[in-house]
Amino acid sequence: MISDDISIPLCIDLDGTLIKEDTTQMAALKYGGWNPFKWLQIGIWFLYKRHAYMKEKLAQHITLTSDDWTIIPSMLQLIKEEAKAGRKIFLVSATDIKFAKAVANAPLCQDYFSTETIIASEGKINLRSAEKAKCLVKKFGEGKFIYAGNSTHDLPVWSKGVSPIIVIEKEPSKLAERLIKSQENVTIISQ
Repeated sequence: MISDDISIPLCIDLDGTLIKEDTTQMAALKYGGWNPFKWLQIGIWFLYKRHAYMKEKLAQHITLTSDDWTIIPSMLQLIKEEAKAGRKIFLVSATDIKFAKAVANAPLCQDYFSTETIIASEGKINLRSAEKAKCLVKKFGEGKFIYAGNSTHDLPVWSKGVSPIIVIEKEPSKLAERLIKSQENVTIISQ
């Protein structure tokens, strides 16, 4: 059950939570295509400075549009309801900021996000797992945000927030069961 305190912001993960797809995988497939040299280039970017740098370089070469992803209707409905209730909504993603902004500015999402409510990787730090948890604790404080995610990488983030939300593809979900055992007031949303 989501906290009734609407002063607590709702932080939504992107890949697999708001949209079904993984933006980095989509960008890599678009960039690499059938060209082995471009795939080698992606590998070099990754080896050079790891995930955040590779994501930034892909974003410099690739544009993603709303034709590339599928919004998860149940998450969009939750966002609409919480925004209508007055809760501030943040998009918090390990994807590159360019891709996060593309989704946030898409017709179905543009009413719920602004430049100030998008937090994503920007070339230096891969905003995933513990890094994302640290970022949200710094911004809001421990136990002062609600986080919606979908993977084991989100466990450190859920542990620092309240009323965790997990988006699952199908029942039963071992991750959902694990989260319920470790956290209170878990909300499960099916894709």
